[in-house]
Amino acid sequence: AYQMENIWNAEIPFCGRWIASYYSPCVPARPTSEWMSADSNFPFGRLSNDDNVDIYSVKNKDSWVEKSVTSTIQARIEMEKQKGKKHYRFYKNKDCQEAYARYFCWLNFPRCDDFEESLPMCQSTCEN
Repeated sequence: AYQMENIWNAEIPFCGRWIASYYSPCVPARPTSEWMSADSNFPFGRLSNDDNVDIYSVKNKDSWVEKSVTSTIQARIEMEKQKGKKHYRFYKNKDCQEAYARYFCWLNFPRCDDFEESLPMCQSTCEN
């Protein structure tokens, strides 16, 4: 798994703020040549310095999570404002917005067991 002190700001700037105090995410610490090599799913390989190539990487996934969380919260707030006060959950509720962001980050960057396999999320993650 990734070494926590090396990645939070550079590789996982959005989700790192909620993961760092809990666990190291279950992603390769040092990508192997087998993991990085091109295949049918990743024709350019998994990592690239070319910003024009859409490569699945830890940094790109974190960016995708941030965009997804932001757009979902914004859409939800707009819907709540249209439906009225009794439907408010995200609107003017930073705790709820942050809980959703944490959940989405924990879902996309799971913890590892001793064998570097992803573990399921705790039930308490889903309780708010």
